[in-house]
Amino acid sequence: MNPSSLRPLVRRVLAGLATSVLFVAALPAQAQLLGPVSVSLIAPGGIIGDETPISFVQAVADLATGIAAGDGGEIGDFMLPGEEIRFAGQSILLHVAAGGEDKGALLTGFLGLAGEPARYEFSGLQVPGQVIVGLEVYAFDGYGTSGASGVLNGIDVWRSGPGTVIFRLDELVFADRGTGSGDAYGEFRIDLVTVPVPEPASALFMLAGLALVGAVLRRRAATPR
Repeated sequence: MNPSSLRPLVRRVLAGLATSVLFVAALPAQAQLLGPVSVSLIAPGGIIGDETPISFVQAVADLATGIAAGDGGEIGDFMLPGEEIRFAGQSILLHVAAGGEDKGALLTGFLGLAGEPARYEFSGLQVPGQVIVGLEVYAFDGYGTSGASGVLNGIDVWRSGPGTVIFRLDELVFADRGTGSGDAYGEFRIDLVTVPVPEPASALFMLAGLALVGAVLRRRAATPR
């Protein structure tokens, strides 16, 4: 086949690839988290005043309700009044209260040990049709992205694997809202940053198209001029 006769075919393939890329990019960037999500509360050093290690796991099927103080679950029954963990859209929402004080600093009271931090772990995080690629973290009252905050410092949140997020507890320092540790708290919003997963048919078409373009280019390079 004359290389020049292949040019229209190459153009059609490239046009098809462009259409596929646009289709993938147009897929919704927001979706609901799938349940259940596994939540772990881990404090290897225990709490201030009691060094007994803590390791609780609670499965959350109803993401909107989540976990709340006194809900009968292992973590819920260990929470302070007003504390909660729930999920909305692609966000993890946490209300964390001060449970201890050290040299005037208002803390959660959870302790790490030997380099292992006290933390919440969220595992099994999945968003249909999406891949989690990053996090955006906010610490404002009302779970907003701006405004007043009850947190002074120590915010540390990271991903551990594709579907796990870790929220560190032992370095949080709360602001005094006027009543010491009795009313100090922070509200945190962790937004999962995602990108769409190409649909299988689109991905196969794109791969086939790229293979065809490569073959055409190789044929052209091998044709004597």
